[in-house]
Amino acid sequence: MSTDLRRGQPVEFQFLKTLLWLSTGSILLPVLAGIVTLRKHDAALRVLFGLFVVSALVECGNRWLGHQLQSNMWLVNLFLLLQCSTLIGVLSYWSGHFKLNGAAGWSTTIFVAAWIFSVVRQGIDNVNNVVFTLGAVLLIAFAGFALFRLSGKAGISLLRNTQFWFSAAVMILFSVDVTLFSLLDVILLRGDATLLSTWTVHSVFNIFANTLYAIGFLCSFPPAK
Repeated sequence: MSTDLRRGQPVEFQFLKTLLWLSTGSILLPVLAGIVTLRKHDAALRVLFGLFVVSALVECGNRWLGHQLQSNMWLVNLFLLLQCSTLIGVLSYWSGHFKLNGAAGWSTTIFVAAWIFSVVRQGIDNVNNVVFTLGAVLLIAFAGFALFRLSGKAGISLLRNTQFWFSAAVMILFSVDVTLFSLLDVILLRGDATLLSTWTVHSVFNIFANTLYAIGFLCSFPPAK
């Protein structure tokens, strides 16, 4: 691990610090795209836009708490509850399938119950990788079904389809996250180098997912004639 003599810190740490700032700032991509396309939003997009606005506020809160050397896990856990519940609801709504809507209701109930049990048992200021993993698995399942349904529709352009971009972003980001969350205990035991690599991977995919979300909002514009 090389060292930046001007700052006395490893170059890898400086790179990760920059990447984390880029990952945090990338939330502005879907927020700005949502503002530009606000008049074209249907009910689902309005809900998603609200979620990304909250996400941007949470990112600011995380940074402020970090600057104050205070734990931000309570904020992360609260947003996890909101994020998973909202995304499951939107993905099932897009499906238009009665049985899937029922599955979404049961899935959300199970996730919320697991989240409450975790908070009561461990406190809201602690990491529970089981709850994180459960949320990620549920989102992968619903996003996968949404993509499968879209692939069977004739006469639509996937690259111009808002649902495609959002579903793809959820599928990609949470497929990475489910691996990281499920191995979190092992990662923490492996030391700083492994943890640094883990956050590097997560940050890169987070930037990529936010880019796809932004494209999804922009696709709400009707195609030029």
